[in-house]
Amino acid sequence: MRKSLRITGLLALLALVVLGGSLNLAAQATTKYYSIPPNALKPANWDADQKMWTSSEKVFNYSTSVGYPLEANAPIYLPQDAVIKKVTFYFTDNNPASTGKIDFSVNRQKPATGSLSSIATATTGALAASASRKSIDAAKIVNGKIDNLNNTYSINVKFGLGTPLLQFHGAVIVYE
Repeated sequence: MRKSLRITGLLALLALVVLGGSLNLAAQATTKYYSIPPNALKPANWDADQKMWTSSEKVFNYSTSVGYPLEANAPIYLPQDAVIKKVTFYFTDNNPASTGKIDFSVNRQKPATGSLSSIATATTGALAASASRKSIDAAKIVNGKIDNLNNTYSINVKFGLGTPLLQFHGAVIVYE
């Protein structure tokens, strides 16, 4: 009986192929999401900046106003050969000054050479100040294919003038 079912199945498959039918056996791209919480960020210069930042599950911000921009970074761990399709950054920018903006980037670094390049960037510079949470998408993705053999990946958030009115609430990377 089993042998008969196997033969019947093989004959049906053969008939599909011979008669022009097709089986869609090709792998379908599956959309996946990678989220980065605000408390994943760490100050870029730990020694100088460690006493000036606040971090929780809901927000990362610098808690003092200093006269220069402050940066924070977090590693990104995506699977080999994943392709980044979209990056959305969540923030609050309640600083009306032109120097009070947030610059976001997703970066690729080649450990062998030290070269750093941006995959995706966005800035709050052109947006009106608001105490509300907002989101902004990176305008474009540049070479979003992940190559873990030759590169490392990170998110960088640059807070203009380090004011507490600038807050990072997280990011989401959409990839296939």
